[in-house]
Amino acid sequence: MYEVVDQLIAKGYSDICIERYVHKEESRGYQDEDEYWTAVARNPAGAPVRVSAEKHTGFSPGAVPAYLEVGSDQPISEEDYDGVRAEKGIADTDEYRRQLAARLGREESIRRERAAATAKLNQIRPACPACSRQMVPRSGLRGWFWGCDSFPKCRGTKNMSGHAQSLLKRGAS
Repeated sequence: MYEVVDQLIAKGYSDICIERYVHKEESRGYQDEDEYWTAVARNPAGAPVRVSAEKHTGFSPGAVPAYLEVGSDQPISEEDYDGVRAEKGIADTDEYRRQLAARLGREESIRRERAAATAKLNQIRPACPACSRQMVPRSGLRGWFWGCDSFPKCRGTKNMSGHAQSLLKRGAS
């Protein structure tokens, strides 16, 4: 549910109330999931609107990646908005917005840390002992190792240091 609230906040909406939520699972064997929301909110101009959103998650082979789509505004009256607000309450409270800002700050910090770990890992990538090309991290039965990036033409490998493995664990790929 809060994915929709986050999307609406990012688009400039405020005083968001989730009016209706429906979850459906397909029964054709792959259990694809569809979720539908209807929300009332104030658009960036401050006018009350009704907005619909849809999320599809596919688990079948070759399914499209999950997506969340927010529809267009439908103007509503102040009375309709106030009625839903009184019944459902506001989802994007000040506390929720503070938590969202903190979460986005943590996500940005994690992205920066991963980028730094990737850059460090790229700096210490060894050359292949067999063909002198750059090596890439690979995972095998006994853990991480360096493998030639021209595999399978070249089967050169090297043990990976503990430092390089720690960089991989911090999110480098």
